[in-house]
This record gives sequence, structure tokens and C-alpha cells, in this order.
Amino acid sequence: MNIAKVELKTIDRIIAHEIYPKTEKKDAFAVAHTELLKFSKAEKDILISRMHEALANTSKTFQLDYEDKSDGSVYEIVKEINSKSDKDFIAITKSLAEDLAYAHFRTKIPGGYCLIGNGKTKDNKTFFFVIKAELQEVFNIENNKLVLIKDVFLSPAKDFYKIGFFIEYGKTYLPFMYDDQFSLQKKDLTEYFYGQFLGLTTDKNDKLKSKNFFDDAKLFIDNNVENLKDKLGLFS
Repeated sequence: MNIAKVELKTIDRIIAHEIYPKTEKKDAFAVAHTELLKFSKAEKDILISRMHEALANTSKTFQLDYEDKSDGSVYEIVKEINSKSDKDFIAITKSLAEDLAYAHFRTKIPGGYCLIGNGKTKDNKTFFFVIKAELQEVFNIENNKLVLIKDVFLSPAKDFYKIGFFIEYGKTYLPFMYDDQFSLQKKDLTEYFYGQFLGLTTDKNDKLKSKNFFDDAKLFIDNNVENLKDKLGLFS
């Protein structure tokens, strides 16, 4: 599936939980909210637009595979959560926020907001998403309303964010991840988020595997071939 061509139509519901990072004295923990966020259509449209721009960024968005398919895994959750009542949806997202906090196993992993929601595409496919926004100043939650400050994701004030995006495809949901921190210099996406938290793997993504093979081959040539002409030829 070409995720860049998917058009998001609406976000049906969304909730925000807070993640506090691990410190030397205390493990990371989640502060869960108990009500869905209520915000205007204009604010929803902005969030949809920002999500679409992120997912269409082919240099930072990758289709992944499920590694964890056990009971209670994200693989199992996404198949049913779109049809759950609001009460059950809130309970499930609270559990997910706690799982995300548990994945913050190092003090260097920052806290932030965990936004979880679901909606439909323009061709009536359901989707589910989890956003980790690491700069808490990006969002301001007042009276259970998500206030989008400036451009949110594209604001100069923003830090880093990640999106786990799951879209209906036949009888399953295809997983994608957008990682704002990924660059050509990195070998992998942020593992604590896609691996430990979402139960996904990058091992079968051809684009990432090809990139890493190229980088490793280039490094091997650089370290083992002394003749400049031969080295340039092999690089080419």
C-alpha cells in the first residue's frame, strides 16, 4: 500500500495521556485522562492535515511488520478497537499509555503526550493511530480540549514526534511508522517506540534493509580498499 496516497477523512475520537520520563529515582509513568478530547472541526482538520503530511514523507515513514501477535498486543488491539464503545476505547488507550511509559527504559527518553485516536479515510477504511509528541509545550490541554498551538507538528517550537499508524487492509491492519528523528545517517527507526511499545519490526522493510546494506558496503570499502581509483570505482 502506498501510504502517501491515503486520504484521511475524519478523526472520530481522540484522547491524550501524559507520559513522564524515567529519572534516576523513579521509573517512567503515565498520567491517564478519562475523557475523550473535544475540539472543533477546524482543529481536527489541522491535525488530519499534519498527519497526512507526515505519513506522505517517504524519507521518514515506513511500512513495518508485526513481531508481537500475542493476546493483548497492538496487533490484536487494532483489529477490534475501532468498534469498541467510548468507555472501552478509553480503558484500552489508558493501558496503551502505560505500556508506552514502560517502554521508556532509559532516562534519556523524553516524556510528552501520547495521543491515541481512530477515524476513517475517504474510501471508508478505518484507521487507528498513536502519536508520541515529545515536547509538552506543543500541546495545551485545558478543560479536556486539545488546543493546537501554532502549527503543532511543523511549528519551529516543536521537538520530535512519532506516529504509529494502522490502516484497514482486508481482514487486517497494515502498520506504518513516521519517525521525525529518522535521517539518512541513522540505521533504524526509534526502537523503543516501534519495537518495545507497538510490537513491530523493521526487519522486513526492503527500503531500510537496502539503505543499511549500502551504508555497510560503503564503510567496508572505505576501511579495506587503499587504492583510491579502486575505491572510487567500487563506490560508484
